[in-house]
Amino acid sequence: MPVPAKPSFVRFKLHSIQTKLTLSIIFILIPVVALLSILSFRNARALLSDRIVDQLESIATAKQEQIQELVVTNMNFLETVAVSEDLIRVFEQRQTGELAEFLASFLAQNPDLGTITLTDPQGFEVAASGNEGVGDRGNPGKLEWLPTSKATIEADGGNIFLAVPLQKDGALVGFAVTTLKPGILERIVNDYSGLGRSGRIILAKREGEEIVYLNVPRNQQGQIQRRENIGEIVRSPIVLATQKLSGITETADRDGNKVMTVYRYLPSTDWGLVVDIAVKEAFAPIETMQKELIQVSILILFLFILVAFIVSRSITEPLHKLHTGAEKIGKGQWDLELNIKTGDEVEQLADEFNRMAKELKGLYLGLEEKVRERTTQLLQEKETSDRLAEDLKKFQLAVENASDQIIITDPQGSILYANKALEDTSEFTIGEVIGKNPGKLWGGQMDKKFFEKLWDGIKREKKTFQGELTNKKKSGKTYIAALSITPILDKDGNVRFFVGIERDITKAKEVDRMKTEFISLASHQLRTPLSAIKWFTEMLLAGDAGKLTKEQKEFLTQVYASNDRMIELVNALLNVSRIEEGRIAIEPVPTDLPELVSQVLTELTPKIKEKELQVVVSKHDKLPKITVDPKLIRQVYANLLSNAVKYTPEKGEIIIFISRKDDEIISQIQDSGYGIPKDQQQKVFSKFFRADNIRTVSTEGTGLGLYIVKSIVESSGGRIWFESAEGKGTTFWFTLPAAGTPARQGSRTLEETKL
Repeated sequence: MPVPAKPSFVRFKLHSIQTKLTLSIIFILIPVVALLSILSFRNARALLSDRIVDQLESIATAKQEQIQELVVTNMNFLETVAVSEDLIRVFEQRQTGELAEFLASFLAQNPDLGTITLTDPQGFEVAASGNEGVGDRGNPGKLEWLPTSKATIEADGGNIFLAVPLQKDGALVGFAVTTLKPGILERIVNDYSGLGRSGRIILAKREGEEIVYLNVPRNQQGQIQRRENIGEIVRSPIVLATQKLSGITETADRDGNKVMTVYRYLPSTDWGLVVDIAVKEAFAPIETMQKELIQVSILILFLFILVAFIVSRSITEPLHKLHTGAEKIGKGQWDLELNIKTGDEVEQLADEFNRMAKELKGLYLGLEEKVRERTTQLLQEKETSDRLAEDLKKFQLAVENASDQIIITDPQGSILYANKALEDTSEFTIGEVIGKNPGKLWGGQMDKKFFEKLWDGIKREKKTFQGELTNKKKSGKTYIAALSITPILDKDGNVRFFVGIERDITKAKEVDRMKTEFISLASHQLRTPLSAIKWFTEMLLAGDAGKLTKEQKEFLTQVYASNDRMIELVNALLNVSRIEEGRIAIEPVPTDLPELVSQVLTELTPKIKEKELQVVVSKHDKLPKITVDPKLIRQVYANLLSNAVKYTPEKGEIIIFISRKDDEIISQIQDSGYGIPKDQQQKVFSKFFRADNIRTVSTEGTGLGLYIVKSIVESSGGRIWFESAEGKGTTFWFTLPAAGTPARQGSRTLEETKL
């Protein structure tokens, strides 16, 4: 007969959620309750400790003040006795009977004093209160401890002595000595108010290497010696106090019991004071509190266990129903609906469970269709991945077979990748360059400042470098390269690697040089006939060859204007060729830049008035003269200002501002003209460039002016840049070093721009 299967929910109770939840709450609460108890105990102990220390310090301060008041009051009284002129007179005459009466009268005024004794300078007694005929004694006593000439206090054999010198006319004639009555000091140090049953007050002084106790603490009669060697108790609080130290410590008494101790140095007497109390008595309330805290913690823990059991049961019963329902749905009972009404998240979970069962039924029925759809989607994704892989392979082949040299380096410049073109450009094999720095292979031919500026731009400013430089092949042959280096950044803006693209432009530069030479030669050859045409045209217009008809004069005027434009173009071409060949001489002299601007504006005045333009010139106060070539810088101002005038509509505005910032002089030329189209702004400083929107406004112009301006500014050690918005105007800035431009030898100068 088969054994019926047990219900799946019948399990060992330790594995049930209810048990786990209850135990979890218990295991969470035990450390919390324990931690709270420990913290409460520690805080209470710390507070009590602070209160005990405050109380001990308060008692020590009170005792110190009482002892100081006792000593100071009686010392002042004794000093009053010592300065009595009648007493000094009788003392010098050694009239012991009369001295005794004097001393008795003084003694009657102070109930704290026992006797008053007068001694000679050597310490031998002369007279004492109540003792007549002291001077007649055969062997008077001597006080060995007396000082030479100052007031002092001394404790000896349980007696407290006060002594002050007797002086007449500044000379020492003896001492006045008194003792405090027995019990006076004891009343102070034996007052244990606030120190419970175990508190003690110890008063002592130091004599050489010994501690002399001035009182016997309570509960220690017969246990403490009057004198004790310091070496045996070197770190005890009383020793520290007699060493002129004060403080708080926890130490052990003679019986080994821990005591809380406050020790003080009494400067007025040179004594040490110790106030202590047994730790056990001081912290007795804490011990009681600890026991009570444990009992309360156990009770709270028991209550938490009970609550945890009730709460976990209320959670697990609905969960058991959910478990049973899940098993039935798992067997295909899709129409099952759970009825759980708890009014909380479990009820919401049951409602979601019922909704899920309905959705699961629909999902199950449509699963096969979804599988087919997903299979089709995966196939499409595979085709896309294959296509991307093919594109990536094409890109790799394009890079590998590119005619330009392409390398990838790490942030330190070590080569990680190089394409095949590197072998043609540098004559190094790819295997020879991987892991090495280009500067140590084919680079390093430029000066140090060039490479510092290059690295600063790509690594710190993270900008692309584009420029030309001289490199050296493996064979030692140098070549000119056009180089572009772009930093590739990660998502945090840090440089991951650099991509460098290089092309050997040696032949192109040679072609360009030949072109420049041809232009220069052609321009020189054109200047002579153009100058002749201009001369003959001027003669004809002046009537030197006879009177002209109106129509002839108009034709010749057009010829003259066209010839002028040709001369301007030839001059510009000559300037470009001289700049590119490096033949321009730089002859710097101290120059007033605002004066150059004024000269250029004077020449442009007719055109400015014709267009009714408003020109504003501004400069910083105390702007210095700078050492530059005035002819070259005048060319810069002439080109920029003539462009501003030419391309600003009537009644527009031109602003010129010259200022100094740090070690640079900055010139700003701003106009409200036609502006430069955004998509053409990168070509502004190129040769023969004229913006499209300007061609429709003016057909005149060579397109070489800004190229010449940029060349002059950079050869003078400056920078030039601009901002422009089409239809709103353009602003050019250029800088010159305040330190000036160094001279440079050259065979030619620039042709002046006609304004």
